[in-house]
Amino acid sequence: MPTSKLYVVNSVEIISSVQRYPKALAFPPIEAKFATTICASSKESNDIIAVNLTGEDGDWGYSHQVYQSMHSALAPGPGLDGMNRVMIQNVAGSLERLRSTDDKPTRIGLAEWTRHEITLATTNSVYGNHNPFKHPRIERAFW
Repeated sequence: MPTSKLYVVNSVEIISSVQRYPKALAFPPIEAKFATTICASSKESNDIIAVNLTGEDGDWGYSHQVYQSMHSALAPGPGLDGMNRVMIQNVAGSLERLRSTDDKPTRIGLAEWTRHEITLATTNSVYGNHNPFKHPRIERAFW
């Protein structure tokens, strides 16, 4: 994030230490900083996001609840398997649509195509039929 320090943990010993102390290096404060600086959220939204960020005052608060929901949804098991299945099906369909029917090569802008397809594959797995990123205006605004 701009004007912030970024720490990359790439040592197995340090990773296990970080995992033992989740409140010391927690995602919700990073999420809150992201929302306030990058997403241009309102002051009212920022105030809601900032309340009980890491759950230190109990199992409540917007950021805390969102993080808990994400953590359980992305935990290994049937839910994550289903999301991965949707992503793979989306990418497979995209690759199939590239196949030429007249033996002529299909030309694409690889970076743009990849960004678009990965965006749709991942957001389709999260939002399903109500995926707002299916609208080009929303996808463009995100990127």
